[in-house]
Amino acid sequence: MGLSSPRFRRMATLVVFDADEQVALFQHPGRASGHWALPQGNVRLSESYAEAAARVAARCFNGRPVRWGSVVGRRWAPPPDDPSLVRVEERVFLARAGRSVSSSSASADSPGPTAVWTPRAALDHVLRESHVDSTTDLVHGNLDEWLPDGPITLF
Repeated sequence: MGLSSPRFRRMATLVVFDADEQVALFQHPGRASGHWALPQGNVRLSESYAEAAARVAARCFNGRPVRWGSVVGRRWAPPPDDPSLVRVEERVFLARAGRSVSSSSASADSPGPTAVWTPRAALDHVLRESHVDSTTDLVHGNLDEWLPDGPITLF
């Protein structure tokens, strides 16, 4: 009997703020209407987490530039206790948008997904992921300037 290799996935997640410190959320693909999520994507074998974050930003914001922050959240994959479960390791990148993207439907000249800008105080009410607490702490700590620059471990 051979051992199967552990199932493992690397994710890059973005927290993008506008000038009013609102956070961009997108309709979660494949989920019911009204399920909003932070933009994220799988990290390909040939790319780094930062390269994946840049690819996700280009897709979500139609190539508009974002200004990357110096704080990066790191959520490590749990130990492989159950080989049938997919282990996920994630990096959460903080960035500022040059200007807000419209919350209206995408137009012909704006083919990418449409962002809804949400006040940061409402994040824990809008997001439904199990790790929302550590993500909202990362958001508030960065915007309120009580987090140091560099990597921050999330739980």
